Amino acid sequence: MYPLFLLILMVVSAPSDWLKESRASFFRFGSSGCEAEILYNRLEATKTNSSPLFLAYKGMARASMAECAFNPAAKLKRFNQGKELLDQAVQSEPENAEIRLMRLSVQLNAPGFLNYSSDIATDRALIIAALSKNPMIFADNDFTRKVLTFVTETARPTESERQIIKQLNIRLEHGN
Repeated sequence: MYPLFLLILMVVSAPSDWLKESRASFFRFGSSGCEAEILYNRLEATKTNSSPLFLAYKGMARASMAECAFNPAAKLKRFNQGKELLDQAVQSEPENAEIRLMRLSVQLNAPGFLNYSSDIATDRALIIAALSKNPMIFADNDFTRKVLTFVTETARPTESERQIIKQLNIRLEHGN
């Protein structure tokens, strides 16, 4: 009976483990080698999860891996494969702020000639609106703060969105 309990516990806790690891990797992109490739390979090895959020992280990592390739054809292939996974995830759960965050990050970093930037304002607005409704949507204050910093510093928020982000940061500081 005890081994069965441990197996069930491992299966139940696995998604939070991959999510925690993926969230941490997301904010290391660009700072240590090719973190996107490391994350993608870890997610690719996890064949048991096909949730839209899992697909979004996998797609974001795959698209981001383009910068790790030397061959232009390989770069484009990786980017397009990741974009396809991201689009599937958004289509499955269009109101999921974390999925939109993954797409936003790829769109903000995609070269202009790829024409993958049409949803930046929509994704940014959805993320901010979702956090305004529920600052604990990610169930992780540290991750939420990093998301707000990322949106503020890279997603070119409007002045009104900056004010909302400022208020969200204050609410997070006070635990509301």
